[in-house]
Amino acid sequence: MIFKYPPQYPSSSQIGKYLQLDLFSWLRNLGNGLLKLSFNDNFDSFKVEKLSIANGETIKISNGFKSRLRGAIPNQRIITKQTGNGHVTDGTWGEDFIEIVNNGPDDTVLDIVYLWDGTNNSKFPISTGV
Repeated sequence: MIFKYPPQYPSSSQIGKYLQLDLFSWLRNLGNGLLKLSFNDNFDSFKVEKLSIANGETIKISNGFKSRLRGAIPNQRIITKQTGNGHVTDGTWGEDFIEIVNNGPDDTVLDIVYLWDGTNNSKFPISTGV
């Protein structure tokens, strides 16, 4: 990598040229790539789209982390879109399923992002590759 093995230059003018041409362009490319990342790219997450829940109903959703993160249980959820006048609350969250409850007066359709903060809340060791 460019920082681990920096080139050796005998003069300050050559160092300045290196910083302006090589290092700055590398940093600009890195910055452009980071700006293209989405919200879901920045977090361990899975998304459930167009989940329809009737009023008074409890739905079980398969835990999207079960196979990918070996039993991690999400810590948070964000409802990114809701259609209908439902009042959505959480049920039990486990390694296999996550429950979501509609306590509202009407049926509702949801898009939900479930997030995991990296803590080991499962009974198996988590290997994230870091």
